[in-house]
Amino acid sequence: MLRNLTKSNLICLIAFMSLSIGNQLYAQNSVSDEELGKNLIGTWVYQKNLNGEDSGLAVSNRIKTIVGKHWQITQSDPKTGEVVFHHGGTYTIENGIYTETILFANESTMNLIHQSFMLKIKIEGDTMTQIGEGNQYNEVWKRTE
Repeated sequence: MLRNLTKSNLICLIAFMSLSIGNQLYAQNSVSDEELGKNLIGTWVYQKNLNGEDSGLAVSNRIKTIVGKHWQITQSDPKTGEVVFHHGGTYTIENGIYTETILFANESTMNLIHQSFMLKIKIEGDTMTQIGEGNQYNEVWKRTE
């Protein structure tokens, strides 16, 4: 059968096989939207900002809870206990992109209400890394017990 293939047909066959193998490898390395959603459920404690912009006050004082299709985040001042900000809303996961939509907020972050932020999420063990898609929210979080 291979003897009867023209050069252009052989090139097409090789290209098709390469794409098929590449797609299979990608599918094996990617997490389904459903699996990502299950892995996100829980309470997470902020560890660091990957942009190098940490003030130090947020580390271990910013908590994010994700359950069902809802999320919320709160940061307190470790010295006074005062809430720095609190907001949350709903989220979706589509094609590997986690999108948070803010539906409620305290006074300090009310300007975020009705905004949405897209994030690429990677979870390894008890560590979640989020990379902002068109935003600056490049952060590392640890799951709490």
